[in-house]
Amino acid sequence: MGQGGNVFEWNESAFDGANSSSSEARVVRGGGWFNSEHTLRSSTRNDFDPTYEDGGKGFRVASVPEPSTAVLVLLGAGAVYLWKRRKSSL
Repeated sequence: MGQGGNVFEWNESAFDGANSSSSEARVVRGGGWFNSEHTLRSSTRNDFDPTYEDGGKGFRVASVPEPSTAVLVLLGAGAVYLWKRRKSSL
């Protein structure tokens, strides 16, 4: 979030939406530090040939937490709630 202006970010999606070939044009979003304000919007889509090399294109590595992480957070929040409730009843 808030990465506009760093570099254009490659997306997995093909520009035409078909994803029928690994060599077809891919979507890039976000704009680079050298682009105008309009280009920096994440809603602006451009297409680039995936074999084209350029210092203004990149990608972001993102991760999704495992479901077990959410369970641990919920258990921790529940434990804190019970501890505060017990402490206030004393």
